[in-house]
Amino acid sequence: MTEDTTPRRTGPDDAAAERTMLEAVREAMGLMETAESWPRLRDALEAVGLTRRLGATGMQRLAEVWRQRTVGALDDAALSAEVRFWADGGDLPQHPDGFRAPVPADLAAEAGRRGWFVRALDSGGWLVNPPDGHPLMLPARR
Repeated sequence: MTEDTTPRRTGPDDAAAERTMLEAVREAMGLMETAESWPRLRDALEAVGLTRRLGATGMQRLAEVWRQRTVGALDDAALSAEVRFWADGGDLPQHPDGFRAPVPADLAAEAGRRGWFVRALDSGGWLVNPPDGHPLMLPARR
């Protein structure tokens, strides 16, 4: 199947919609700076009408940014501990942070960003080698 390469016209309405979306994203990022948790951020976004302006795609992207920031804030020791928790068979109900815990996919991505050895497995999981330990297998939970 080939991609449609027909040039699209953009007009003043498209430009205005793009500006509106950028404003909504800026407002959302400002709220993210002060939110203590994803549920509190979501409540704050709803209170000022940003969930509707961002739409499902914008909210999904914002959730991804939130998760990236959460795992990015972990130091190496904390990231190693999270990886070990999941590699040892941990699950969300057992995690001290419960359903707010960072998930294996986000941990593997952050480990890779830090230059740790990370290999995606055919099973859907990841092999992660923290700098302070031996290789650990993260399950395919996302």
